[in-house]
Parts: sequence; C-alpha cells; structure tokens
Amino acid sequence: MPEVWPEMPEPGPPPSFQVPDAISFTLSNGMPVTLVQTGKIPLIQAQMNVRTGSAADPVGKEGLASFSADMLNEGTDSRSALELSAELLTLASSVYAGADLETAYLRLSCLEDKLDETLSIAADMVMRASFDSADVERVRTERRNALIAAKDNLRRVGARVFRRVLYGDQYLGRPTRGRQDSLERITPDDLVHWHARAWVPENASWVIVGRISPEDARELLERHFGGWTADHYQQHMALDPEAHSGGVPSAAAVEVGVGERTVYWVDRPGAEQSYLAIGHVAPAWDAELQAARVLGNMVLGGQFSSRLNLNLREDKGYTYGARSSVRGYPGGGLFMASASVKTTTTAASITEFLKEIDGIVGDSPITGEEFVAVQGRLIQGQPARYEGLSGVLGQFASADALQRPEGWLSGYADRIGGVVLAGAQEQLQSVLKPESLAVVVVGDYEAVGAEVEALGLGRLVFLDDDGAPVPLGSGGP
Repeated sequence: MPEVWPEMPEPGPPPSFQVPDAISFTLSNGMPVTLVQTGKIPLIQAQMNVRTGSAADPVGKEGLASFSADMLNEGTDSRSALELSAELLTLASSVYAGADLETAYLRLSCLEDKLDETLSIAADMVMRASFDSADVERVRTERRNALIAAKDNLRRVGARVFRRVLYGDQYLGRPTRGRQDSLERITPDDLVHWHARAWVPENASWVIVGRISPEDARELLERHFGGWTADHYQQHMALDPEAHSGGVPSAAAVEVGVGERTVYWVDRPGAEQSYLAIGHVAPAWDAELQAARVLGNMVLGGQFSSRLNLNLREDKGYTYGARSSVRGYPGGGLFMASASVKTTTTAASITEFLKEIDGIVGDSPITGEEFVAVQGRLIQGQPARYEGLSGVLGQFASADALQRPEGWLSGYADRIGGVVLAGAQEQLQSVLKPESLAVVVVGDYEAVGAEVEALGLGRLVFLDDDGAPVPLGSGGP
C-alpha cells in the first residue's frame, strides 16, 4: 500500500521578541546620548550622528558632505592618515566617517578596555581634522576614479539616473558622492567650512551599544566630547566667522510634480543585459502610513516570493531577481521597481513589470493569503534585524539619525500587526500611479530599442550616464 503522509502540523504562536531597552542622557554641551546595554562579549559599537547630509549640498557642489566626511579619515593635526590607521590597528579598533542623504556619521568599534583610547582618536578626527591639501587631492583622485568605474555598473548608473529623472537636481536627484563636474568644483576651503558648520554638537548625537554601564559611558563621552563647542573647529582653524553666519546647512524645499509615462534610455552598445528601473515620485515618510505601504509593496516586489520575482524570475526566466520598493524620506519619496534582464527580453520584461503594477492596483488586488504571509514574515523576521552588536547599533542609530518617534523600534510588531488588508491595499492605490511611470533603460538601444518603442509607452528621451539629456547629433542614438 502507498505510504500515507500525516497532515502538516499547524504552526504554533510566533516566538516573543523584546527590543533591547535604551537609556538616554545628555552631555554637558547638550549632546544627547542613547545607550543600549546588550551583548555578552567585551565589545563596543557606537555611532555619532550628524543631522546634515548630502541633501544640503550646495547647488553645483554635490558630494560636498560626503567628501568632507571622508577627509576625517585622512589625518588630524597630530596624526597623519597612516599614523591614524596604524594606531587604530594597534588597538584593534576601527573609526571611520561618512555621509548619506540626510545624515553624516562617525562610526567606531573597539574592545571594551580600549574605548577610552578609541574615543580619544575619534575626538581628534572630529575636532582637529587637518584637511591637508595633498590629502584632499589624493582623495579627490580616488573619488574621481570611483565615479568613472561606476559607469561600468549598469545598476548603479540606472539607479542614479532614475532618481535624477524623478527629482532633477533636487534632493533625491542629487548623488551623495556627487558627479565628476561637481567634484572638481569643490575646494579645500569648501570642505573645511562645511565641516565647521555641519559637525557641531547641537547638530549631533551619540548611540553606543555594549555591556558598558551608564556611568562609564557618560564619563568617557564627557571626557572626550563634553567640552566640544559649536565654534571649536572654527577657532581651531582660524576661520572667518562671517563664513558661518548661516549656521548649520539645511536642505532646500523640494518641488516635484507628477509626470506622464515616459521612457528614458541610457545607451550601452553591446551590453548583454539591460537594467530596468520603473517608477515615480512617492509621498514623503509618514509614521502613520509607513507600515501599510511596506506591507503592500512586499506583495508586489518586496521579497523573493513577490509577484514581480515569481513572474520575471521563476516563471519567465528573464532575470535573477526583480524587486520593488516604496521609500519615504523626510523631503520626499519614490516608488521603484527594478531588475537586470537579458537584453533580448528587455521589451518583454517591461511588459511584465507593467502588468504586475497595473494588476495589483486594478483587477488583481492583494489576496488574503498573500497579506497574512507577508505580515507574518515581517513580524517573525524582526529579531534578525538585531543580530549582533552591529545589528542593534544599526537599528538604534538609524532611529536616532532620522529622529523617529519615541517607541518606534519597540512598537514595530504592533504597527505591522495592526495593519489590515484593506489598509495595505488602500496605500498601494494611493501611492502607485501606473499612468505616470518613468521607465529607465540602461542597455543596447540598437539591439532592442525598436521593440521597446513598439510598446507605445510614451516619449523616448536619451540620457547620459548622469541623467542629463543627450543633444541630437552628439553621438547618441
């Protein structure tokens, strides 16, 4: 007789998870500190957030916030870049600075008993960065070469062009690391003055994660950063006070309208793949609506078993992976669906993308089975976000940098669990505008351009690698 398999057991209740508690205190100069006591090993991970990023870069000098932050890694008045690196290696510590859209940061990792020395180095980098002219030019060359190398990566080119198509030279349309022309316009004085204005204690905060006690954390941070003042660097570098009369740099207001469906093409003759980015401007981040937006997008393209991936990868075999996201930032947002596809399937892939986007806000709304699956996946996947000290730091540092509401992290499961199917569907209906989609293609126009044009999606505009229009007769298609 054939063997009869028993029925699949019903899943039990999801395991409980408690977000680590945080302790808050303030240094004598007003800098807020968040301490998360967790872990069983003698390691410390910490991050100083500066609430000014590339969104505030001056027009024509895009990349300034990132370039200036990079220079903190290149030496101080008392330590050259090589000496800085050697001292950190001796301590088995790491300290590095960087910047993204909304924030800049200084991140450190060290052994518990080396925190004092590591914070001393971090303070030296923040308060006494040298901005040596030879180091500036060396870093400029490195950044220039990185921008050139990025042109060979279709995905990076496509993502950058997509954002500029939607936002122009505003906000999300401005690359964090700048463009080649803006890189050359940034002077050493620009870097120094930016640092003096943006990296000030009233614009900064600390998040520290480890076994350290609140008393020890306060003592060490106070020792190295408590005496830091807003005019410290200005006085240290003998800068003209008039250059800082504007205070901390801030991002300009964003004005973006909804466009009509258009195809934008960055030509790559001979490319074996096409990178596709399809989407439009979306609302800014909203604490009340973000959970519903995330859940709705999970069904469309936010996970491996999403409709987009099951269609374009598992069913059609056009790509290794198709995804979508609905991202909200303080100054605006975007909806983006993307994939790298075989060149010969470019037009067919666009058709399938549009079918799934049209369908989920049309005659194929989210089903109950899909909704329950993604809701459970997000709630049960929450503990993975807190794996290791780096995971804990990532969650708390992000919430601090973006000034999320109190209880934002601990309330995650309740927010996700509180969304109903109708709410997720309503947010998709509200955010997705199929008639206004921008379709960006980075690929071989001669090979498949006619097929894409035959889809009748709207105007066709040719762009260069930075998203600027290609004039007729300039060598473009």
